[in-house]
Amino acid sequence: MTILEALLAAPLPHVQPSDAARVPAIILAAGAGRRLGPISIHIAKPLVPVLNVPMLYWTSARLQAAGVSSIIANVHHLADQLGLAARRLRDGGIDLELVAEPRPSGPAGGVAACRPLLPTGSEVLVVSCDAWSDLDYAALVMDHRAHGADLTIAAASVQDPSRFGVLDVNSGGQVTGLREKPADAPSGSVVSCGVYVLSARAVRALNPPEDSEYDFKDVVPMLLATEHTVRAHLFDGIWIDLGTPVSLLAANLCALGDVPVLLAEGARIGEGAVLERVVIGPGAVVGPRAKVRDCVLLPDAVVPEGESVIGEVLA
Repeated sequence: MTILEALLAAPLPHVQPSDAARVPAIILAAGAGRRLGPISIHIAKPLVPVLNVPMLYWTSARLQAAGVSSIIANVHHLADQLGLAARRLRDGGIDLELVAEPRPSGPAGGVAACRPLLPTGSEVLVVSCDAWSDLDYAALVMDHRAHGADLTIAAASVQDPSRFGVLDVNSGGQVTGLREKPADAPSGSVVSCGVYVLSARAVRALNPPEDSEYDFKDVVPMLLATEHTVRAHLFDGIWIDLGTPVSLLAANLCALGDVPVLLAEGARIGEGAVLERVVIGPGAVVGPRAKVRDCVLLPDAVVPEGESVIGEVLA
């Protein structure tokens, strides 16, 4: 079984249902995931796993549990793999419709690409498929409606804001500006989590260029300049960006919790091996007397006999 086949065959996660959001949802799934290095060369970024389950499966299951009315995803990089994943989701009772883009169009461009499939006059929940979070989607939608906003951005305070879009937020929760990856942002700045709710009016206002990517750093000033309302939905729960191997490891260890080892079917552990806080994928092998701590072993990864590995994602 190949790594791709093992990931696609993962069981769909069970997510406890919450209050019904009752809006269509868009999953942004077209990115190449270049910061993940060799992990994403042959595997589509949305299929990178947490607890041996692709993030696309987790995101789709959480959206369904939140009561969304339909789920659409834009795809580009390794789109054929995501087509196979969508078929697996449909077989498991989650209907995911894909919109293939001929070129990368950016996050807001991806929303615009999915616009023809949205019900007329509908608001929409938009979720990036690259973060491990316990954000309550239904609560986000209800907050958006309660304030009558045109764009509501899920936001969190982070220690290192230099990798994110930093929001300028006033005391009333209104966003007055967005700065993309500023080097001078202080620790604890409020950043966008890549999850949004857009009103029907904001969806209609999206105007992506033909020859470049269209991001929410372009959308926010456009909306503010045209008297649309933009708000931040602050939450202090779990939010880990999966953009790098280090953060992918952090997300898996966070999700693992107090469980010492998660062992997938078909994995093999040699005699005398010592394991501590390890997620082991299908077909992975830990050799005899090897020591593995705080690691993720992707499908078919191998730790040789007697080797010691700490804090790595092994492919």
